[in-house]
Amino acid sequence: MTPIIKKVQAVVKNGWVSLIFGLLFLATGFWVIATPLQNYMALSLLFSAFTFISLIMELSFAIINRDAIRSHLRNSV
Repeated sequence: MTPIIKKVQAVVKNGWVSLIFGLLFLATGFWVIATPLQNYMALSLLFSAFTFISLIMELSFAIINRDAIRSHLRNSV
């Protein structure tokens, strides 16, 4: 079989996962429209949490790879 057919079969085999996510997103959309103020607060808290997690991950990456970053900066200047 060609790789494309194998990929299509894998997607079709796990199609129920897409269906569940689609129904979940549809229900969430109706909930967002029904309660806009609560959702604004929830989305701003979620955005803040993701921003904080991104900050922690970028700082840890910079600390872990500080030697490689220094050598890269030295070689590029």
